[in-house]
Amino acid sequence: MVTKDPAPNWLAAQRREREWQRLLAHLRDAPGHLPSTVRWALFDNAEVPADLAPFVDTVVRCAHRLTDGDVAALVRAGYSEDEIFEAIIVAAAGAADRRLQAARRTMAEA
Repeated sequence: MVTKDPAPNWLAAQRREREWQRLLAHLRDAPGHLPSTVRWALFDNAEVPADLAPFVDTVVRCAHRLTDGDVAALVRAGYSEDEIFEAIIVAAAGAADRRLQAARRTMAEA
């Protein structure tokens, strides 16, 4: 049985936003295989290391086009599978957050 959240909609929305921001902060700042500075760059899609830039651009714009060959190229460049996984997750989360914020701005203007 599904129970309805008794909190008012605005309160539930605030709680979801807090949890979203906590997740994003964790992805960028928690200990990981990639340095936090690199994860911030990946999240913002700005000043991404040159060897990661094409890969991150694919993740951000059209993740469905990533191939095993793309991952293999990064492994050959010296990245571990854990680092590649982190790069994918952080870049995708950053792209999702930018899209979410754009949607919110559009809705606020309507």
